[in-house]
Amino acid sequence: PKPKVDSILLHIRNTGNITSETWSYVRLLMEHKKKTVTNAVMDSHNQLGMTKAEARSIASKLDCKERVFKLKPNEILDLSERIQNMCVIKKEKNLASEPHA
Repeated sequence: PKPKVDSILLHIRNTGNITSETWSYVRLLMEHKKKTVTNAVMDSHNQLGMTKAEARSIASKLDCKERVFKLKPNEILDLSERIQNMCVIKKEKNLASEPHA
C-alpha cells in the first residue's frame, strides 16, 4: 500500500535580504527541527552563549509551542530574528551590568 506520508523537500536560499547572523539562528532552530521551539532554544543555550535558564527565559517570551518542522519558512525566519534581537539585548544588559575597572 502507498504510505500515508506528506513530505516535501525544502530548499531555503538566501536572496540577500537576510544577514549571515540571522541565518545562524535559522540553523540553530533547524538543528532541532523535531522539537518544539521552546525546547530547541533551550537545547541551543551553549551556541547562544548563555545558561539554560537564560535560554528558557528567551524561549518563554516567544510564545510558540509548535514543533519547528511544522512552521512555515517565514515563521522560522521571524522567530530567528526575534531570538537574535533578544540575545543582543541580553548581551547588552550583561555588558552594562559588569563592573568597570
